[in-house]
Amino acid sequence: MLRKRDWLTLVCGAIVLLAGCGGGPNASITGNVTLDGQPLPTGTIDFIPADGNTPTASALIENGTYTLDLFAGPKQVKIHSIKVVGKKPTYEGMKDSPMSDVTEEVVPEKFNKKTTLTVDVANGENQKDFALTSK
Repeated sequence: MLRKRDWLTLVCGAIVLLAGCGGGPNASITGNVTLDGQPLPTGTIDFIPADGNTPTASALIENGTYTLDLFAGPKQVKIHSIKVVGKKPTYEGMKDSPMSDVTEEVVPEKFNKKTTLTVDVANGENQKDFALTSK
């Protein structure tokens, strides 16, 4: 049989666990990503909170579309897509070295490393398309 102190410990533990659970994302966003008028075949899109108080949300871009759940608020957006441009030995100077892909970023830095993209995500459902240019 549980004593009063044991019950108190159980109740306090439950309160601490529940307090740590702030709930999940309160918004969703979907959209299209194009580069020079063509759907971006593959890539990733990151929504970084401007206030730093919620987690970054990321999604895969497939055939120019993305969708994900996230927390509402102003976000900085970074978009990446890489393509294979060649092969190189995995271990330089090693005879019969396996080959590794050589890749390069397709999306210009102004949309990822030096992004200028932002969006204000509202509670509920959101739609945001990104028409990127390589110039």
